Amino acid sequence: MATNEPSQALVDAVADQDPIDWEAQRAALETADPELVDSLRVISRIGAARRAAPTRDTRSTSRALVFGYGAVVALAAFKLALAAIGTYAVLSTSSAKPVNWPLALNVLLFGFSGALLVIGGTRDRRVQSLGALFLIIASAFCGPLMPQATGSVWGGVVSWTHHLRADAFLAMALWSFAWHFPTDPNHAGARRFAKWFGSVAAGLGVLLFAANAAFDANRWYGSQTTLPLLGAVARAEVTLYWPLLLGMAAPAILFLMWKSRFETPANRGRIGFFVGSLAMGLSPIVLAVLLSPVVPVLRDPSWRGRIGVVLYLALASIVPMTAYAVAVGLAMRHEGDR
Repeated sequence: MATNEPSQALVDAVADQDPIDWEAQRAALETADPELVDSLRVISRIGAARRAAPTRDTRSTSRALVFGYGAVVALAAFKLALAAIGTYAVLSTSSAKPVNWPLALNVLLFGFSGALLVIGGTRDRRVQSLGALFLIIASAFCGPLMPQATGSVWGGVVSWTHHLRADAFLAMALWSFAWHFPTDPNHAGARRFAKWFGSVAAGLGVLLFAANAAFDANRWYGSQTTLPLLGAVARAEVTLYWPLLLGMAAPAILFLMWKSRFETPANRGRIGFFVGSLAMGLSPIVLAVLLSPVVPVLRDPSWRGRIGVVLYLALASIVPMTAYAVAVGLAMRHEGDR
């Protein structure tokens, strides 16, 4: 602040919302108009208070989102633990129920890799967001592997866990990773774009989660009332559940590919390799779901098994590519970290 023009400098500081140490500037302000100084002091305090309120609201909202997302990831991890228990029970007994090995492979790959990334990536949000995405992907496959419900309290817990769809937040998880990897978006337009899609994906997740819980509860208690609106998004039926979810997730893949173009030349190719591997693994199942209403062969039961194997293998290919990328420091490190 210039001491030869204290009033004008003070006006400029208040207009620019710069922090002002009024005590430190007391000597410089002795020659300024006292009424003007008092007025500007009031304006500065009002502005600081108004700016602080949205910050507090944003922090509260962020904490709520983090807590809610953490609960979803914990639910996914719990379902994976139940799937492991159910698979072990089938293998260790002479049960006639066969193990669905394509599902078990995806649960093992994504579940184990996701747990390692979440536990080992406490200092890197990118690692943890990728791990959370993997856990939620794995939870989408673990239903048939979970133990059968019994009449005990434990059986009730297992049964209700079947109906709590952590995978309803798959699109939100992918957008969370797209935001953080390889760095948070710097361009204002990109930030607005990603925030909008992430918010809509989160809202869709809540809607699908609640609708499926209500639909399953209605069936659980033997109600004969039809709920067409809930049935339209029920995961257990052939509905809009997966088209809505993967339709919201698909732009995140394109957003990741677009972001990789703005990395340094040394990192662009390496990060592009990782993003490309992720896109190649996710794109087949996304396209199959979105195109199934207009491509009859994708709905043909005689082809469903063979198509499913191809989709599962494509999805499973993400994990070794990710392991390679992380191992050589291509996915989670870049020059700006050093």
